[in-house]
Amino acid sequence: MTDYSLVKEQLKSLLQCDDSQVEEYETYISNAVSCIEPLLKKPEDENDGRVVFLCAAKAYYQINMTNSSNDGVTSFKAGDVSFERDISALPNAKELYKTALNDCATVLNTDVFVFRTV
Repeated sequence: MTDYSLVKEQLKSLLQCDDSQVEEYETYISNAVSCIEPLLKKPEDENDGRVVFLCAAKAYYQINMTNSSNDGVTSFKAGDVSFERDISALPNAKELYKTALNDCATVLNTDVFVFRTV
């Protein structure tokens, strides 16, 4: 199994947060690892740096998707107080995930068949 602590370290770097803050995203990390691991050609690649980064990039992308769709409010102003949410991170997170996925092309099975519906 991919080492969660390695994925957390990568995710901390992407989110620019500390240990206590990254704990909030445990579900995203777990989901990313469980989605990526079955795609590995060889189980021994589970802690390859590219795979670890791919897991972190997937978690980062999912976090950004969640944050961008929470309430639809990107800014408001009340007197002297103003709030503005930067939603530009989502496209960047998507591109980062795509790049990480391409970087793992040699260690992932990309010809997986999934039967979805009739």
